[in-house]
Amino acid sequence: MMPDSGSESNFRDLLPRQFLDELRVRAPLPQVIGKKAHLERSGRNWKGCCPFHDEKTPSFYVYDDHFHCYGCGAHGDAISFVLRADHIGFHEAVERLADEAGMEVPAASPEEVERSKRRRAHLAALAAAEKIFHRRLFQPEGRPALDYLRSRGISDETIRAFRIGWSGPGRGAFHSELRALGFDTMDIVDAGLARQTRGCLVSDFFFERVCVPVRDGRGRTVSFSARVLGDGEPKYINGPVTAVFRKRRALLGLDVARRGLAEGARLLVVEGAFDVLALHQSGFKGAVAPLGTALTEEHLQELWRLAEEPVLCFDADLAGNKAVKRVIALALPHLTPDRTLRVVRLTDGKDPDALLRKKGADFFRAILNAVPTCSASIFEAFRGGCPLDTPERRAAFRDRLDTAVRSMGHAALAAEFSAEWRPALRANAPAAASAEEKEIGEENAGEAAPRRRRGRPRRGPEVASGHAQVPTTAPRVLDGDEATALIAKTRETFGLPTGGHEDAAFDFAVLENGAVVMTKREIRVVPRLGPMDEITPICLPIAVTAWLVRPDRTRWGKRLTVCSPSGPVTIDLWGDDLAQDDVLRRLLANRAGFHAFHEPQCFKMLRAWRPRHRILILSRPGVHVVPETEDGVVDGKVRRVYALLNGTVLNVPADVSVELESGMCIKDRVARGGSLAGWTAATEAALRLHLHHRREGDPTACVPPCDGLPHVILGIPLGLAAILLASTGLNAAVCLSGASTRGKTISVRAALSVFGLPTEEGLLTLAGGTQVGVRLLAPRRSGAICSLDETRTARSTQHLVDAIFGLAAGVDHVAGEGANGMRERATWQTLGYVTSEYTVRSMVEATGIQMPTGGSARLLDIDIGARIAECRKADIDAIKAAFEGNYGHAAEPFAKEVVARGYLHDPSALLGALNARVEILASGKAAHVGRAAVVLAAAQLALEIAQEIGLLSSNFVDEAENCIVWAMANVAEDAVCDAREAARDKILAWVAAGQGSYIQPREMTYDGFGRPVYSQSAQGYRDDAQDLLLVEQSVLAKVVGPGLTASTLGQALREWGWLAKTADEETPNGRTKMRYALKASIRGARPRCYHLRLAALGMDGQDKYDAETGEIPRAAPYAA
Repeated sequence: MMPDSGSESNFRDLLPRQFLDELRVRAPLPQVIGKKAHLERSGRNWKGCCPFHDEKTPSFYVYDDHFHCYGCGAHGDAISFVLRADHIGFHEAVERLADEAGMEVPAASPEEVERSKRRRAHLAALAAAEKIFHRRLFQPEGRPALDYLRSRGISDETIRAFRIGWSGPGRGAFHSELRALGFDTMDIVDAGLARQTRGCLVSDFFFERVCVPVRDGRGRTVSFSARVLGDGEPKYINGPVTAVFRKRRALLGLDVARRGLAEGARLLVVEGAFDVLALHQSGFKGAVAPLGTALTEEHLQELWRLAEEPVLCFDADLAGNKAVKRVIALALPHLTPDRTLRVVRLTDGKDPDALLRKKGADFFRAILNAVPTCSASIFEAFRGGCPLDTPERRAAFRDRLDTAVRSMGHAALAAEFSAEWRPALRANAPAAASAEEKEIGEENAGEAAPRRRRGRPRRGPEVASGHAQVPTTAPRVLDGDEATALIAKTRETFGLPTGGHEDAAFDFAVLENGAVVMTKREIRVVPRLGPMDEITPICLPIAVTAWLVRPDRTRWGKRLTVCSPSGPVTIDLWGDDLAQDDVLRRLLANRAGFHAFHEPQCFKMLRAWRPRHRILILSRPGVHVVPETEDGVVDGKVRRVYALLNGTVLNVPADVSVELESGMCIKDRVARGGSLAGWTAATEAALRLHLHHRREGDPTACVPPCDGLPHVILGIPLGLAAILLASTGLNAAVCLSGASTRGKTISVRAALSVFGLPTEEGLLTLAGGTQVGVRLLAPRRSGAICSLDETRTARSTQHLVDAIFGLAAGVDHVAGEGANGMRERATWQTLGYVTSEYTVRSMVEATGIQMPTGGSARLLDIDIGARIAECRKADIDAIKAAFEGNYGHAAEPFAKEVVARGYLHDPSALLGALNARVEILASGKAAHVGRAAVVLAAAQLALEIAQEIGLLSSNFVDEAENCIVWAMANVAEDAVCDAREAARDKILAWVAAGQGSYIQPREMTYDGFGRPVYSQSAQGYRDDAQDLLLVEQSVLAKVVGPGLTASTLGQALREWGWLAKTADEETPNGRTKMRYALKASIRGARPRCYHLRLAALGMDGQDKYDAETGEIPRAAPYAA
């Protein structure tokens, strides 16, 4: 059962943020949402019809870390999707996703662990009780109960759907049956299935009753609602409060109703269990009922999680009318436009069960179709059927309505309700009243209203029956003073400064075909953006030609004249249509990936903008340069907003204030949802900036243009530079991103020298900031990759990226300086095995690069067919070498089969290959003791890896266990350890080779305990290999991993492979922390490969990070 509402927020706060982040990554959104809606690939993302509203044209988009519907505004991550789609609480959503991802929800304390254990025991006992009760119902002892249910019109199909049962005669028989099943007496009592007296006597809680299971949102039985046969008392009893059951928020039929709601059923709230059964049996699948108590606020919150507009369908008696009033009083403070309710008035039957038996389902469906609106339901509930034929009764009734309005928490909704109730009150006035008396009454009411609702401006037109009345007279144009007062009231309503601030000039509104921004000087129409649109709006000049007010002074607005190409168009906008900062919110939300109206951070960033920045974005929401302030710092919030809106940001020196026409760069940052077109605009901006510097007499700030684009692009990761090289015709790219002025100077000079450019004239500098190194990819010049850096982890990352793109571009060597040159060449040789058909194909699919056949811009200027054949041969040779000691003549055929089936890049298929190896080894049962030892080590390691990555199949487990049993019976005790270690090295080397890099440690010996010992040089080589493996898996998993197709390679490099230099980077602990960060990225991106990789590195089973020492404990070797 979910925790009560008071503990939901506590549960959310107690969960570690790292756990929630990992859960979101290990529950890929396309997989989670694909269970509820059909999705299709759309570029890097997915799209489909929204599961939260009816639509024919897909407007529901799924990205790598969030979903967003551009039709209804639904937005969130995997947890919020499950919470909303399945109508469950946060606790249940987290538990459900954790179960599917194979994760354990962390406990807050040892006490919580014990409580969780007890809850599981209670749920198990309740599940067993449900089976016993249901079985008894169809046995001879349950015949009276079965006849009773059938006499009430309950079919056998409904009985089985709800698992209704018979408790039996009691007298401890049920308790004894549970004890025989292995349940402890205290667990049975604590689950609410038995009572224990002071004399330690135990008796059954339910006996001689029909029992209807009560389930939580996950379908788990948490208690029972039991009815006595006939007219005995008490008629109903419910289980006691337990660790898994709270009557204050439990709803009978909840699990079945959720399935009905998912199919489009209406949420109905009734009073009794048999009402729920009768409604479900008649086709009304959304019926639920509270248990032995009136509806509570917890019930209401649960109902609103299930549906926005539940329908109360209580009994048509005095008690039912009182219950309706009580529920309305509870609901009023919580009503919003998205959370409301309705009330059905039953007049031809005492309750829904009786009405259905008397009139049938069609009659009941007609009642539901005619259910009044929320405001009408509240009006009738407070009226209670009493006539309003005297002034005293109308005054008392008006007071009750005013009290209801004051108790509402949503001011706009309260104003609309009040506006709808006023004509209804006048309609109930005596027909004999004269028009003059009515006019006097209205004037008095108008004078008294401000005293009664102080500080609340009248809003909304006169309405009746929920529909706005169209004014019959033309609006009046306000004079200057009235317009000024109206502007002040508008600012006060929206919380804007009341004067003396330029922000106060902004009012916003929304039209049907776009968003409108209104300022003192001008207004521009900005059409709404689609999910994949660039920010290239059509701007039309608009003027405010008049301020308007309705004759009854209930509506005010502005008259706009739009200067469109077809001629002037007049638009009247009324106050209720205005929404503050609507355009900015929509633009920002579209680029940042969150809902425009549900993200407080959006409002905070909007408040931080200067008026000049607002005008700049709204007047031309393209790409602009944000100049630094006098102290050389750009406001962080402004920079972030610009980055989200425009893709990239470049810190521009304070003396550069030019506004570029078509683009801008803001530091080396990629916004979510950024596209190649956005980066192309950024390169154009960089070129214009360089040309501006050149015109101003600074020749070192730019290089000559080439076909309208620059030779050199600043401030972007290497992956994006490679994409730009392939798509825009650039012939070089320099990426600056780190620390050390000396390193920057040397690296830039070396990079430019590769192109033959003058190092003095072409040396590029940026104001402020630090540079770590330079990446230069020059596929068509000298075929070299220049990589200069001081840190090992960062260097390994850079070399890996260089190798992936360099191999694809046909580069055959690495140029390096000093002592690092030897290590770089050794690293290149290690990575010579990386690129295969899979890698090249994945790069092409992830980046969207079209394979070029000619021209000057060739990222992949190689014979793809020949390279793929070469890589396939390398794969086969590597696997054959790893296996020839065990397979003999079968090594080459097996290696070819592994490559042909793609086992190298699929964890499940990889495990299948490992399974195949165990089977092949197991077939040689007559072999000598050494072969048996190899079989034992292979089978045990395969089983361990399978358990770690959660890929267990019965056939695989049985085969591995059979191998282990056979091998242990045939292996001499003194030969197990050495044979196991030898087999382990070979198997792990094969796993490593299968993941893309073949590692054979050098100069390795064993100590007296069977642990591997490396020489100093070999240990350093192994550490480098670890870094390379980890980074390689991080990059590839981010780009080509299942469910992560929305990430670009540039983002992956920026997030995980392009680590900034830290103060403690040169210390062992600093390097360990950086290595741990890389491992964490693998765990999040592709957890199954993570376990295989750790196994290959000898780190399986112990990868916990010690925050105090900064160390990652190494696992003990595989011992006997």
